[in-house]
Amino acid sequence: DNIGMWNYYTKDVHKLGYNLTLNVNNIKTKIRGYSKEIALYSVPIYYDKTQQIEIINKCLDLYYNLWKNNNVYQEEIIFNLAMLLDFLKLSFKHYSYEFEQEYRLVISMKKVIENKLMSSDKMIKLELQHGFYLPYIDMPCIDTDSLEKVKTSPFAKDDIVKLSLEKKMKL
Repeated sequence: DNIGMWNYYTKDVHKLGYNLTLNVNNIKTKIRGYSKEIALYSVPIYYDKTQQIEIINKCLDLYYNLWKNNNVYQEEIIFNLAMLLDFLKLSFKHYSYEFEQEYRLVISMKKVIENKLMSSDKMIKLELQHGFYLPYIDMPCIDTDSLEKVKTSPFAKDDIVKLSLEKKMKL
């Protein structure tokens, strides 16, 4: 909750925004109860370029050593490295955003799709916002019990922003 962030992300009256405080443990518990095939990761963000490079180098060294010492599963090792690097990119951000002190929640539904527990066309929904269709996944196991606090933009002139969020989330 930083005035600079509100100013950057809510530049006009149509982009007022929300700051949500979530109970991650509650979300993890509900997801586990809903399906063992869904994984939730709480990912810290790394802003320092030197630290980002160190993390990548450690991963490359680890997987290179696994690869060179294993002739049988080399393709699988390369695939797993690619998956790890793909995941890592979610945790890297430019240093100019360091003041955000951000964590990201990453929900992986890969096993759900692979095991055909639910087709991707039923999971992915679209919502029209500001002239764009935004994809999202409706997670029935995540409800308002996981929401600890909602803070609306300090630039909001009335309670319409909070009321619209409450209606959307059916608080």
